[in-house]
Amino acid sequence: MFTTRALTLLACALTLSVAFAAKRDKRHEDAFIPGDANESRIAREVRHQLVMLPYYGVFDDLAFSVNDGTVTLLGAVTRPTLKSDAENVVKRIEGVTQVINKIEVENARDLGQMAQDEYLARMVWAKLFVDRGVRANNYSVECIDNVVYLIGVGQDKDEVQRVVDHARDVAYVRAVENYVRVKTDPLLPEPPPPAKAPEILPAESQPGLDPASGDTAQASGL
Repeated sequence: MFTTRALTLLACALTLSVAFAAKRDKRHEDAFIPGDANESRIAREVRHQLVMLPYYGVFDDLAFSVNDGTVTLLGAVTRPTLKSDAENVVKRIEGVTQVINKIEVENARDLGQMAQDEYLARMVWAKLFVDRGVRANNYSVECIDNVVYLIGVGQDKDEVQRVVDHARDVAYVRAVENYVRVKTDPLLPEPPPPAKAPEILPAESQPGLDPASGDTAQASGL
């Protein structure tokens, strides 16, 4: 069993080392790679805001996923300020209701850990896919440092619990973070519109004022 798992992780590591910079993962988007024609407006805006960050350099790796107004930020950066800046700009995008910031601050991420995280995420996704009681396409699965993050919209609480149980059943998963929203849950309320300044009417339209008789000057105390 150990030999099989080791070979699987090695294969994932080799695949990542060859295609890391050019191949897009099916569950998240790399900020510097253009999206396809069917990309949502929120995804396009998130991508634009991330690549425009002033301190985004060649040694930084930013990625994201969008699911029903929830944006998950992923990757690794060398500046702590870049992590917080990325979250702040995404929060201001219209239609974004929640930002999950999983960006790591480090010089370089261990390739072996990345391979293991990829392996665990695929194992969880495989369990969801073969379960007829789960609509797997409504879920996104991410894994960082053996912690599985579940994002999406569940049909009901029973389905969400099945998804969580599947993730917990995968060997070497040390924790499961559940950010799944049930379809019947109310969405966060829209923020109120900004206060509108009172309209200033011309003198001839204001009650009790007669510009011809000079009442305007008296009313203003002049």
